[in-house]
Amino acid sequence: MPAGINRAPAKEAPHYASNYVGGAKFTVGASASHIVNVAVQLCDANFNAQKVLGVVDVYISDNSDGHTLTAATLDALGIGTNGVLLATLTSLKALKILANASGQFDLNVQKNAGGTYYLVVVMWDGTILVSPAIVIT
Repeated sequence: MPAGINRAPAKEAPHYASNYVGGAKFTVGASASHIVNVAVQLCDANFNAQKVLGVVDVYISDNSDGHTLTAATLDALGIGTNGVLLATLTSLKALKILANASGQFDLNVQKNAGGTYYLVVVMWDGTILVSPAIVIT
């Protein structure tokens, strides 16, 4: 099981649901015009692609372990082609996102001065999942 993935609660637990979001897979695109697209596929507890709507909080970190909110102010942070932005929690740093019916969302991360950042997905139980490096050139 990949790091940062928690097991689903036992079936008799009150929080068990067949649509339990147990993880996320990240695909970090190449930098183009100071923008990088990061696609996220929500997964079930067995790390299989989840095919249901899901709501997650996400934030941008400067650290590969996701323990801090970025100190930088991005030039833009928003939904690419999949998902719906439900709320901005911290301007250009943290968002609440509704994944589409296939369990997917993607974000465009823009920083004109460049830099290296990480997308952090906060799971329902507080576990964080950190993307590979987002290198903006």
